[in-house]
This record gives sequence, C-alpha cells and structure tokens, in this order.
Amino acid sequence: MKNRRFLSSLSLEKQLSLFIAFSIILILFSVISYMTFSAIRTQTRLIFDDQKMLLELRLQNTRRYFDGLNAYSLHLRNDDKFLRLLASAEEYTYEEKNYIQNLVKNSYYSREDMLSYQLYIANKNTCYEISQENRNISVRDGSDIRTKKEYESFSSGRYYRAFAASEKEGELLTYYRTIIRIQDQRPLAYVVMEVDDSYFKQALSPYLEAGEINVLAGEDGTVFFAEGIPKSDYAALEAVLRERQDSAQDSDEDDLCYVKFKNERYLFIGNTAEDGWQLFTLIPRHYLGRKSHRTQAVAFLFGILSAAATSFLIILLVRFFTKPLKALSRKLKSAGGGNFTELAAFPGASTEIQELAHADNQMLMQIDALIKKNYIIELNRRDAQLLALKAQINPHFLNNTLQALSSEAIENDQMKINDMVIALSSMLKYTIQDGDEVSVRTELSHVEDYLFLQKVRFEERLSYEIHIPDELLMRTIPKISIINLVENAITHSMEKVSRSVRIDISASLAEGKCHITVTDDGTGIPADRLEEIMRSIRSPEDVPKGKHIGLKNLANRLRLMYGDDAGLNIYSIEYTGTSIVMEIPDV
Repeated sequence: MKNRRFLSSLSLEKQLSLFIAFSIILILFSVISYMTFSAIRTQTRLIFDDQKMLLELRLQNTRRYFDGLNAYSLHLRNDDKFLRLLASAEEYTYEEKNYIQNLVKNSYYSREDMLSYQLYIANKNTCYEISQENRNISVRDGSDIRTKKEYESFSSGRYYRAFAASEKEGELLTYYRTIIRIQDQRPLAYVVMEVDDSYFKQALSPYLEAGEINVLAGEDGTVFFAEGIPKSDYAALEAVLRERQDSAQDSDEDDLCYVKFKNERYLFIGNTAEDGWQLFTLIPRHYLGRKSHRTQAVAFLFGILSAAATSFLIILLVRFFTKPLKALSRKLKSAGGGNFTELAAFPGASTEIQELAHADNQMLMQIDALIKKNYIIELNRRDAQLLALKAQINPHFLNNTLQALSSEAIENDQMKINDMVIALSSMLKYTIQDGDEVSVRTELSHVEDYLFLQKVRFEERLSYEIHIPDELLMRTIPKISIINLVENAITHSMEKVSRSVRIDISASLAEGKCHITVTDDGTGIPADRLEEIMRSIRSPEDVPKGKHIGLKNLANRLRLMYGDDAGLNIYSIEYTGTSIVMEIPDV
C-alpha cells in the first residue's frame, strides 16, 4: 500500500521514467548474468575436455610404469642358476647363499624408487631382505609370508601378483609376486617390494594447480596415491570415489560431474585403463569461477554504465514526450477554472493527442531498438573434441601369430593352450569372413568354441547344454546371432554372481516361426529394467547405447533381414533367471 501511494503521488513523467528505467536495467542484468553463467560453463567444459585428454596421456604412462614393475618382479626367472637353487632341497652352501644375496642386492639397487626388497625361498622357509633402513642383507625366518592378508591373492589366480596400498607418507604400495614352476604351478619363491611415490610425484605434480587433487586408484577404488592431500584423508577420498562410481553407472562419462570432499565441491574428471588402474583429477569449483572473475567484473561494469546511460536517456525521452500532455493539462485546468474561451480557443487539442500517440509509438520503437542493440552480443562456444585413435590389426598377421602360438604350445606339451588358440583362431576367421547369414549348424560350432573359451575362464562355475533338432540345423540365421545371445547371458549372469550358472540353448518351430532360445539361471532382471530394455529393443529409431547395445543391434538386423515379424523377446524373473528368444519367420 505504501509503495502504491508513493507511485500515485508521482507525476506521469516520473512514473514512466521509473518504470522504463527499471525494466531496461532488469533486462540488461538478466542478459549479463546469463552471459556470465554461459562463459563459466563453457570455460569449465574446456577445462574438463583438456584434463580428460591429459588424463589419457598420464594413464598411458601409468600403465607403462606398472608394466615395468611387473616385468621387474619376474627378472630373476631369467637366471637359470637361481631357478635351480630355488628347486633344490639341499642346504645352501656359503657360495650359494652369497649368490642369492648378491641377486637381492642387485635387484634392490637397480631401481631408484625401491624402499625395500624381500625374497622368500618357499622350500627353505627363509627370507632375504634389504631396505633403506638396513642396507646389509638380512636373513630371517620366512614363515610370515603366509600371514599376509594378500597371500591368497598373489599365491594363486591368473597373474600370481597383488598390490597393497601403503599407509606411510612417501610410500606408494607394496607389490607381491609369486615365482612359480611352470610345469605344476608350485610356488618357488615370493618377491615383496615396497616402492615410493617419487614417479607419480614427478609425473603429476607439474600439472597440479592450487587446490587440485590428482589421484591414482585401483580397480576397487583403493587410493594408492593422491597428490594434494595427506594420506590421512585417503579413506574419506575413497568413499567419495566409490559413491561417484556407483552413480556413474547411470550417467554419461562425458557429463560434467561435481563431488563433495571435505566441505568443498570439486569438478570430477576420471579415466580408467583396461587393466583397472584409474586416474582422477578433482578441481575446486571456486578455482573454475576464479578464472572468469575478470570477465565477470568487466561484464557487470559494462552493465552498470549501460544502465546509467540508459536511465539518463529515458528520463530525457519521457520528459520530451510528456510535454504535450503537460500543456494539455494546463489547458484543462484553465478550462476547469471557467476559462472556456481559452479552452475553446485551443484548436489543436485533438491533434496534439494524436501526435502524442504517434510520438509515443516512436518512443517505444526507439526503446525496442535500444533493447535489441543490447541483445546483439554473440557467445562463441567451442567444444574441444578428442579424436579416438583406432588401432587396426591385420587379420592375416593375427592368424599367423595364433598359428605360431599353437605350434609353440604343442612343442611345449601345452595342449589346453593349443585348444584355446585353435578355438580363438576359428572364431576370428568366422567373424571376418564374408556373408551375413549362416546355417544353425555353422553358428553352433562357433558357439561351442566361444563356450569352450569361457569354460576355461570360469571352470566349474559354467555349464551348458545345447538341444537343437536335426531338422533345424540347416536353417539360415544371422551370423554371430546365437553367440551374441550367449555372450549376453554370460556377461549379465556369470559376472554378477559367484555361484555356478547353467546356460541352455534350444530351438523349436511354433506359430510359423523358428524360435531359438538362450536361457540362464543367473540373477535375472528387475521388472522395471526389463521393460526399459524391451522398449529400447523394439524401437528402431533409438540409437544403440548402454550395456545392451549387442541386443539392440541384433534386433535391428533381424528386422532388416526378415521384416517386422522377426525380433527378440526377453523373459526374466529377478533372482531366478533370464530367457532370450530370437524369432525368425518360417519362410
């Protein structure tokens, strides 16, 4: 009410001046605020893309570092005398002990990042150790190796190695490696190395801006190194990274993402290598805004000056255009005083009002032109695009290589490896050969090759049965179609449970269609997720993406080859299993 009384007490000139000036100022500051926000977001995207590309290069160097560490842990296997000593059951002579000590000493001093080096002789239950604290070789009881919590990981498995993050400042990790006898995979010795973080300090620190955090983490999210924070904060950082990994499953990896760490918001940028090592960069959000403070200040200064100049011009314009109304008001007051003659003698009253209306339109056109003038500001946004480098492998070279591997396996009496190489070579030839249709019999032969390779991987956890009537074996189907369904069953069942999984492949004729079914008794699919998958598969317009891109592509192939009557159907009960049915018209 007070504001309304105040406005009603003002003259029309002041009311118009105040209203128009306020509107122009509001528009100006809205435009400037939007421009500033867009500039900050554009700059953030550029920083994100640059850091993403830089992380890719760092990740390559990280892989080379760990590949070198892996090779270094096995260099003693090249010493035949050392291997004979490991296999010997007799007590070592003084000369033999001295030989092993020299090997340990040379191994320790051959790397600059080595903090300690321990060699455990399995059949002697003895440990040879050297470290920065004790540069002389010490010999002690080696039974403690079996008490290490990582023992089960590095004493068995595929690679016979394990990593353990260090809790001490300056230390990176402890690396465990088992030297085995190839024939029976019996452990001969254990190598335990503690390495410092000098390599990663040298590799990551030159790129570190104020407040940034560069992180090296393992596949499970364990933080091994974080430049920019003390080790006491690693646990809190691991919790943030794991929470980010859980949420990232449903988002695009190129989306801008922010995480909260120690009451500070950070732009999160990550990259993961094929072997599981991960590199992350966390950039404080206030640092991103700081880069655009100067632009922001200039923009607001320009806005203030523009608003002041605009307000001044508006006052002059309103005063000029309201002058005829003031004259008319004076004439009306004079007429109200009884001076009808003067009022009657005012011949241009009606014309003046028309002119005022015309002048008012001109004023509005000028204001509109002024607004448009302030809107003409172009915002150039550039997106840094990373070129994906695709390595191409000559199929003949790969085939010849597999043939050489097969011959080497036969010469070394490794028949299981030979069978795996033959199966892999067969699948390679099958995938690159011409033609998009094959018989069911041909497809099944390569399905068995694929299952054989997966059986080697999962051993007793995987079992399967194939039931295909003889009359359907010569029927043509899309190439790699059944393999696609089997791969999907293994990916979404075997890799999510630790128990054994059974896969059944069957075929039948019904309702004028050939039905080929792949069933697994894995974890199944929740109903809402199943509905989403089926909606994506049945929509030809959707671009394939996500984890089920193979099923989407297969469904599109079926429709293109056999018409809309062909397709895929998925039946699943959560925690029970899944069946995928490929339907092809019986033509």
